[in-house]
Amino acid sequence: MWSSMGVSLIPIPLIDFTAITVIQLNMIRKLSRKYDVPFIKKNKKSFRSLIVFLASLTDDFALAVLRKTVLPAVSASLATSLTKAVPVAGQSIGVATAPVINGGFTYAIGKMMVRQLESGESFFTLDPKKEQEYYMEMFTEGTKIAFEMQKEKNQKTS
Repeated sequence: MWSSMGVSLIPIPLIDFTAITVIQLNMIRKLSRKYDVPFIKKNKKSFRSLIVFLASLTDDFALAVLRKTVLPAVSASLATSLTKAVPVAGQSIGVATAPVINGGFTYAIGKMMVRQLESGESFFTLDPKKEQEYYMEMFTEGTKIAFEMQKEKNQKTS
């Protein structure tokens, strides 16, 4: 969680989003190894499945989180990254909100993957629509934890 929260502070739009995606993929890879489930099979079909899986997660969960906002088709993580493109105000908003949102997303993806792998399934068999409620619970829990982590860090540096 600290990693995704930290790279959220990168002030360049989309660079932070890319770094968080890499962190989350690495987390899934490490969890797969821990549960002895192949992360990627050595064929193009499996790689395409991974891309579809990640796109599906982003779309399905982002729509659930943002369905009442102006940007219903854009993930919150991507949206916080793009706010940094707005001079001054966007940078301030991005720095204030991105670590908590991205920490929450990373936490939720991790919890959801642990649950999936503990059931003996791989992430290729994950059904994002079926897992949406659990994901949202974990996202809420994760943002609370990320907020507290950020608050404690700020108190130590003050």
